[in-house]
Amino acid sequence: MMRMGIFAAAGAMLLATACSGGGDTAVLVKSCVDEGTPKKDCECFIGEMKKNLDKDLYRSIVLDSQGKKEEAEKIRSDLSMEKQFSAIGVMMAAANKCNVNPLGMDS
Repeated sequence: MMRMGIFAAAGAMLLATACSGGGDTAVLVKSCVDEGTPKKDCECFIGEMKKNLDKDLYRSIVLDSQGKKEEAEKIRSDLSMEKQFSAIGVMMAAANKCNVNPLGMDS
């Protein structure tokens, strides 16, 4: 169902390390939609992430989705492990609320 770039970026960030305006949100929604998730579900999911993630963590995910890996990594490296791992709960809650499968598996 959903194999979106945001989760690839977020997953890489979480494994490797154990906001902005509407344009940034649009980048993430497009990535989500491009992977086959309905637009309304993507908008809900990204909106929840933007609202509930640490603003720097959200920005790093946006930068990853734009191919700005070094800039994104710099932001993440300045965040505490607690903030970095908080993304898991936020993303799972957003996925549940918005009917999105964050693990890229068919239901």
